Amino acid sequence: MGTRLKRIKNRIFDIGTSNTSFLQLANDLKTLGVKNWYFLLEVKDPSVVGINPYKVDKDGNCALTKEEISRVVTECRRNPWYYLREVSRIPAPGRPEGSMYKANRGNIAQAWLFFHHIDSWLCLPRQQGKTQSAIANWCWAYSFGTTNSTFISVNKQVPDAKENLARMKDQLSLLPEYLRFEYILDDDTGKMVKAMDNATGIKHPVTKNKVTIKAGSATPAKAMSTARGLTSPAIHYDEPEFTENIDIIVDNSISTYETAARLSKENGGVAGRMFTSTPGDLDTKAGISAQKLIDNCVRWTEKMYDMSDEEMENYATASNSNHIVYIEFQYYQIGLDNAWLENVYNMTTDKLTFRREILLQRIHGSSLSPYDQEDIEYINERMKLPIKEIFIKDYFRFDVYEEIDANIPYVVGVDCSTGTNKDFNAITAINPYTLRPVMEFECNFVGETLYEQIIIELVLNYIPRAIVCIERNSIGDGIIDHLMNSRIAPRLYYDKSGDLLGEKFKEYDTQTSMLTKHATRKSFTGVYTEGKSRERMFAILADRIKDHKEDFVTRNIIRDISRLVRSTSGKIVAGDGFHDDSIMSYLIGMYVLIHGDNLPMFGYIPGEKEPEEKNKGLFKEYSREQLQELLPSDVADSIIEDRKISAQLNYENILRNAILESQKDTYKLMNSSLNVSSGNLSKEEIVTFDDESNDYDLSFFDEINHLGMDDGNNGGLFF
Repeated sequence: MGTRLKRIKNRIFDIGTSNTSFLQLANDLKTLGVKNWYFLLEVKDPSVVGINPYKVDKDGNCALTKEEISRVVTECRRNPWYYLREVSRIPAPGRPEGSMYKANRGNIAQAWLFFHHIDSWLCLPRQQGKTQSAIANWCWAYSFGTTNSTFISVNKQVPDAKENLARMKDQLSLLPEYLRFEYILDDDTGKMVKAMDNATGIKHPVTKNKVTIKAGSATPAKAMSTARGLTSPAIHYDEPEFTENIDIIVDNSISTYETAARLSKENGGVAGRMFTSTPGDLDTKAGISAQKLIDNCVRWTEKMYDMSDEEMENYATASNSNHIVYIEFQYYQIGLDNAWLENVYNMTTDKLTFRREILLQRIHGSSLSPYDQEDIEYINERMKLPIKEIFIKDYFRFDVYEEIDANIPYVVGVDCSTGTNKDFNAITAINPYTLRPVMEFECNFVGETLYEQIIIELVLNYIPRAIVCIERNSIGDGIIDHLMNSRIAPRLYYDKSGDLLGEKFKEYDTQTSMLTKHATRKSFTGVYTEGKSRERMFAILADRIKDHKEDFVTRNIIRDISRLVRSTSGKIVAGDGFHDDSIMSYLIGMYVLIHGDNLPMFGYIPGEKEPEEKNKGLFKEYSREQLQELLPSDVADSIIEDRKISAQLNYENILRNAILESQKDTYKLMNSSLNVSSGNLSKEEIVTFDDESNDYDLSFFDEINHLGMDDGNNGGLFF
């Protein structure tokens, strides 16, 4: 068996499993920088790796000893990863024995959250096993994860709900006979009692868990009735983006679900809502209802694998809305290649369906859209994925689309939420030399004080030469006032253009009360987004859509463009039930770049090309005294402070790299102290890693990387 088992942080991991999809995914997670990349390979009892749970004799009967059966059952009960990796079987055409569970970044993320009692919404391309994977999680929980609980399966119609129940029965029927629990011996009568099994429900004879089904409701009243019946710690919503009144069902079932989930967790049982779907049609009521739920979800990040239980809970529940973590992966992120994509495309007659169900594009096809459908589709096709994530104040995520250079004067548009219609605070950073957005953030539950702190930390720690352009509304006015007294005050953009400030600010030019520099500066800080300003912003957007479609690369901006409609008054607004905060933050920045008359004061000359020699900065050749002579004192002081911050960031990077190199040099194997009291493994067959450097030798994956998954179609990590 060689060195099949590895010890990391006093836990044991099987790196010789026959389920190569788990090995491949572990390698992918390691490549992506996940420290806890090995969790899905864990074994509690190392002796089980020498046991084939499906071993039979020549007559097809179970060939395991009672002790081996006991070890497998115990491992399944204690370790859901072992169950999914080694025991679970998925029905497959032409394979009566079924196929092994195939791990990918999407289904394992949802399993991770479910096993940690966190609600999740998984979106994958059609026919990539998201429903079967969620059912596999339930099969483990049904037999091993809890007792005396009701599991409720919800789908758009009764036949679909029954089909998912049948899928669960099929998965259970493929398990070894000793894990099916079809009968139990009644202690009182001594007779064999069969498990309950019918078209609308099943009940486990040992754990007393039961599974029932429910369907979507055509009217709000019926949806309310359905919601009241969802008293369960485990609910699976399949195809919620095609389920009528799904928002009413979910929102009105929160109280009953929360109570059941809390009691289950307190008693050591499972708890969690799982949603599985492909993107819905935004021209339908069901699609719009589901999108409202998705907009209030927290976005999945693979950093959650490295969080503590408390940190995960805080991240998932930081919102004051639905506490659901939204997971989405494109085809190339789950190991599918372009040949697969081309084959699916050629077999699809409806290309809009292809875009929605395979490319996961939520395209608004409404005739009310102010832009051509072809342009919207073109922009959606060129959406990029973030290259990294930045977390500020622990839980507030910025998606980064290109490497950030601390010497670039990024123009940062800041949209300020007024707290109505669940709108969002949104931030977009634009590279002034390329006019492309490079970073974006949105959140609908952050208060003004925390929002100000996020803006300050973003500038000080990541983009010290930022030109911060804040929306001038009732909320933004207070934020501007506070930031004028912060360390980033010199980076707040001000402009005496009436177009930027709005008609009501022109009067300040002649008011004798504005005699101090600070008061004058505050009056001209910020960007007005109504009236002529808004009209010009959307003129900029129309021009960019017409002639620069390739520059719309970020997820939030492209999503907002797809939802814009022209109202009966002719005004361009977000469609009913949606928001336009991210596109507005982008347009605030673009408006300043195109119409602002004070940009040179902040280190950017309109039309100037990006300096070829980066890291020197625009004014680095000048001394402190020269800067103070050439520029206003507050701007000169800001640039001097920028230099200090940039130098500090560079030093921290050098130090970090030096530490990493030192860790690599001192990396070594440690002797194992694991005592294996039974089974076929010797102590020498378990290797212990020094886990402090998190830089393990992955040579054992070399051969695996050239193997396919269970069906030979999955090729590993695609970028």
